[in-house]
Amino acid sequence: MRLRRFIPLVAAIGAAASMLLATPALAAGSHTAPATRSAKVNAELKAEIKAQLRYNPSGKVINARQVSYDHGHVVVTVVIPGDDTPAFTCLRGFVCLFERPNLKGNNAAINEPRDRDIRIAGYLPFVQSLHNLRSTGSILSNGVNRSVCYTSGQRANAISDPVMSYPYLFLQANDNC
Repeated sequence: MRLRRFIPLVAAIGAAASMLLATPALAAGSHTAPATRSAKVNAELKAEIKAQLRYNPSGKVINARQVSYDHGHVVVTVVIPGDDTPAFTCLRGFVCLFERPNLKGNNAAINEPRDRDIRIAGYLPFVQSLHNLRSTGSILSNGVNRSVCYTSGQRANAISDPVMSYPYLFLQANDNC
Protein backbone atom coordinates (compact mmCIF):
# COMPACT_ATOMS: atom_id res chain seq x y z
CA MET A 1 0.00 0.00 0.00
CA ARG A 2 2.76 2.38 0.88
CA LEU A 3 4.44 1.59 -2.39
CA ARG A 4 1.38 2.79 -4.36
CA ARG A 5 1.58 6.20 -2.67
CA PHE A 6 5.31 6.35 -3.14
CA ILE A 7 5.25 5.70 -6.93
CA PRO A 8 3.34 8.93 -7.84
CA LEU A 9 5.70 10.92 -5.62
CA VAL A 10 8.75 9.44 -7.35
CA ALA A 11 7.16 10.10 -10.75
CA ALA A 12 6.48 13.75 -9.82
CA ILE A 13 10.05 14.18 -8.60
CA GLY A 14 11.33 12.59 -11.80
CA ALA A 15 9.22 14.90 -13.95
CA ALA A 16 10.39 17.94 -12.03
CA ALA A 17 14.03 16.82 -12.33
CA SER A 18 13.71 16.32 -16.07
CA MET A 19 12.19 19.81 -16.43
CA LEU A 20 15.05 21.30 -14.42
CA LEU A 21 17.62 19.46 -16.50
CA ALA A 22 15.94 20.56 -19.73
CA THR A 23 15.77 24.23 -18.66
CA PRO A 24 19.48 25.00 -19.38
CA ALA A 25 19.07 23.57 -22.87
CA LEU A 26 15.98 25.70 -23.45
CA ALA A 27 17.74 28.74 -22.01
CA ALA A 28 20.79 28.14 -24.19
CA GLY A 29 18.57 28.03 -27.25
CA SER A 30 16.89 31.30 -26.35
CA HIS A 31 20.24 33.09 -25.96
CA THR A 32 21.37 32.17 -29.45
CA ALA A 33 19.37 34.89 -31.20
CA PRO A 34 20.56 37.81 -29.00
CA ALA A 35 24.18 36.62 -29.24
CA THR A 36 23.91 36.55 -33.04
CA ARG A 37 22.27 39.96 -33.02
CA SER A 38 25.01 41.30 -30.79
CA ALA A 39 27.68 40.06 -33.20
CA LYS A 40 25.82 41.76 -36.05
CA VAL A 41 25.56 45.02 -34.10
CA ASN A 42 29.26 44.88 -33.23
CA ALA A 43 30.15 44.33 -36.89
CA GLU A 44 27.98 47.28 -37.94
CA LEU A 45 29.54 49.54 -35.31
CA LYS A 46 33.04 48.53 -36.41
CA ALA A 47 32.11 49.35 -40.00
CA GLU A 48 30.76 52.76 -38.92
CA ILE A 49 33.95 53.52 -36.95
CA LYS A 50 36.06 52.56 -39.99
CA ALA A 51 33.91 54.80 -42.21
CA GLN A 52 34.38 57.69 -39.76
CA LEU A 53 38.15 57.18 -39.79
CA ARG A 54 38.13 57.12 -43.60
CA TYR A 55 36.16 60.36 -43.50
CA ASN A 56 38.69 61.93 -41.08
CA PRO A 57 41.69 59.71 -40.35
CA SER A 58 43.17 62.00 -37.68
CA GLY A 59 40.87 60.58 -34.97
CA LYS A 60 41.60 58.18 -32.17
CA VAL A 61 39.14 55.38 -31.39
CA ILE A 62 38.20 55.66 -27.71
CA ASN A 63 35.53 52.93 -27.54
CA ALA A 64 33.26 50.84 -29.79
CA ARG A 65 31.09 53.86 -30.67
CA GLN A 66 33.35 56.92 -30.43
CA VAL A 67 36.29 58.61 -32.13
CA SER A 68 38.09 61.50 -30.45
CA TYR A 69 39.60 64.45 -32.33
CA ASP A 70 41.58 67.51 -31.29
CA HIS A 71 42.69 66.09 -27.93
CA GLY A 72 39.13 65.24 -26.88
CA HIS A 73 37.57 68.60 -27.73
CA VAL A 74 35.55 66.86 -30.44
CA VAL A 75 34.05 63.40 -29.95
CA VAL A 76 32.15 61.77 -32.79
CA THR A 77 29.66 59.09 -31.77
CA VAL A 78 28.52 56.65 -34.46
CA VAL A 79 25.22 54.80 -34.49
CA ILE A 80 24.05 51.68 -36.24
CA PRO A 81 22.51 52.53 -39.63
CA GLY A 82 18.74 52.62 -39.34
CA ASP A 83 18.73 53.00 -35.56
CA ASP A 84 15.95 55.52 -34.87
CA THR A 85 16.45 55.88 -31.14
CA PRO A 86 18.68 58.67 -29.88
CA ALA A 87 21.59 56.80 -28.33
CA PHE A 88 23.38 59.87 -27.11
CA THR A 89 22.77 62.71 -24.71
CA CYS A 90 24.77 65.90 -25.08
CA LEU A 91 26.97 66.68 -22.08
CA ARG A 92 26.94 70.05 -20.33
CA GLY A 93 29.64 72.32 -21.78
CA PHE A 94 29.31 70.89 -25.31
CA VAL A 95 27.34 71.65 -28.42
CA CYS A 96 26.24 68.47 -30.17
CA LEU A 97 25.62 68.34 -33.91
CA PHE A 98 23.59 65.47 -35.37
CA GLU A 99 23.39 64.14 -38.94
CA ARG A 100 19.64 63.48 -38.70
CA PRO A 101 16.64 65.41 -37.33
CA ASN A 102 15.50 65.03 -33.71
CA LEU A 103 19.01 64.49 -32.31
CA LYS A 104 19.50 61.19 -34.14
CA GLY A 105 22.25 59.68 -36.22
CA ASN A 106 26.00 60.10 -35.99
CA ASN A 107 26.89 63.13 -33.94
CA ALA A 108 29.79 65.33 -32.91
CA ALA A 109 30.11 66.77 -29.40
CA ILE A 110 32.32 69.88 -29.54
CA ASN A 111 33.56 72.20 -26.76
CA GLU A 112 36.71 73.85 -28.20
CA PRO A 113 38.21 75.95 -29.75
CA ARG A 114 36.30 79.08 -28.83
CA ASP A 115 36.03 82.23 -30.93
CA ARG A 116 37.36 80.48 -34.03
CA ASP A 117 35.65 78.84 -36.97
CA ILE A 118 35.53 75.06 -36.64
CA ARG A 119 35.14 73.24 -39.94
CA ILE A 120 32.14 70.93 -39.40
CA ALA A 121 32.95 68.84 -42.47
CA GLY A 122 36.01 67.56 -40.62
CA TYR A 123 33.65 65.57 -38.43
CA LEU A 124 30.22 65.29 -40.08
CA PRO A 125 29.07 65.86 -43.69
CA PHE A 126 26.11 68.04 -42.60
CA VAL A 127 23.98 68.98 -39.57
CA GLN A 128 20.22 68.34 -39.33
CA SER A 129 19.77 68.89 -35.58
CA LEU A 130 21.68 70.45 -32.73
CA HIS A 131 21.71 70.72 -28.93
CA ASN A 132 23.72 73.54 -27.33
CA LEU A 133 24.54 72.76 -23.70
CA ARG A 134 27.27 75.37 -23.47
CA SER A 135 26.85 78.45 -21.29
CA THR A 136 27.25 80.68 -24.36
CA GLY A 137 26.04 80.77 -27.95
CA SER A 138 27.03 78.41 -30.75
CA ILE A 139 26.80 79.67 -34.31
CA LEU A 140 26.44 77.79 -37.60
CA SER A 141 27.88 79.94 -40.37
CA ASN A 142 28.50 79.89 -44.09
CA GLY A 143 31.78 81.73 -43.43
CA VAL A 144 30.81 84.81 -45.43
CA ASN A 145 27.63 86.66 -44.53
CA ARG A 146 25.07 84.21 -43.15
CA SER A 147 24.82 82.62 -39.71
CA VAL A 148 22.34 81.21 -37.22
CA CYS A 149 23.01 81.47 -33.50
CA TYR A 150 21.80 78.88 -30.99
CA THR A 151 21.65 80.20 -27.42
CA SER A 152 22.69 78.30 -24.32
CA GLY A 153 20.38 75.33 -23.77
CA GLN A 154 18.73 75.65 -27.17
CA ARG A 155 17.74 72.56 -29.08
CA ALA A 156 17.09 72.60 -32.83
CA ASN A 157 15.32 69.40 -33.93
CA ALA A 158 15.08 70.18 -37.65
CA ILE A 159 17.79 72.19 -39.37
CA SER A 160 17.20 72.43 -43.12
CA ASP A 161 18.99 73.86 -46.16
CA PRO A 162 20.89 76.04 -46.47
CA VAL A 163 21.83 76.05 -42.76
CA MET A 164 22.35 72.27 -42.58
CA SER A 165 25.12 72.66 -45.15
CA TYR A 166 26.87 75.61 -43.47
CA PRO A 167 30.49 74.55 -43.15
CA TYR A 168 31.45 76.29 -39.90
CA LEU A 169 30.65 76.20 -36.22
CA PHE A 170 31.70 79.15 -34.08
CA LEU A 171 31.66 78.74 -30.29
CA GLN A 172 31.24 82.10 -28.60
CA ALA A 173 33.55 82.57 -25.62
CA ASN A 174 31.50 85.24 -23.84
CA ASP A 175 28.31 86.11 -25.72
CA ASN A 176 25.07 84.23 -25.80
CA CYS A 177 23.99 85.40 -29.25
